[in-house]
Amino acid sequence: MRVKSNNPKHLAKSKLLRQMRKDAGLTQQEMAERLFISRETVVAIENCHQNTIETIESDLQEKWWEICRPRATPNTYQAFKDFVLKSFRL
Repeated sequence: MRVKSNNPKHLAKSKLLRQMRKDAGLTQQEMAERLFISRETVVAIENCHQNTIETIESDLQEKWWEICRPRATPNTYQAFKDFVLKSFRL
């Protein structure tokens, strides 16, 4: 059984990544194929499974953003920008 993270940073990241994918009009399978990862990994990321969300690399987050950016809503764009700034404590 996978353990969900209760870390606020992890919860924010998983929520944001899910919203970005939805804004882009992609299914979890389509996102997985574009990222060259399994659909199960996308599910684990979006459901904030602790081991997966803790180990997600910044390059995967960047690729996720590049795929979703063209159709991101202004709110999602701002949320991603804020998340990145907080991640780097800027």
